[in-house]
Amino acid sequence: MARGRELKAEGHSTDEVREIREQEIKEGTLPMPEKPMSLYSLTGDADAWDYETGTDCNLRVRFMWFMFLMQPLNLPASPQLPPARERRG
Repeated sequence: MARGRELKAEGHSTDEVREIREQEIKEGTLPMPEKPMSLYSLTGDADAWDYETGTDCNLRVRFMWFMFLMQPLNLPASPQLPPARERRG
């Protein structure tokens, strides 16, 4: 993630950042975990966390899972419905 922020600060577009990071991963110059990893991020406005009580007032949680495979899965980019003849209902 830090590398992506560096590239954005250099003025690269989102697509360029993705391409550069993918190339660096393939070349081995951008280190990646050797096993599946997960990350979560809590996001919110300045008042989204009550520091006195230690409670969430309005946080959003984002979970990310990173799985690195030797071969691509060839999954579609968006959810796909089965053909109508195979749907129940």
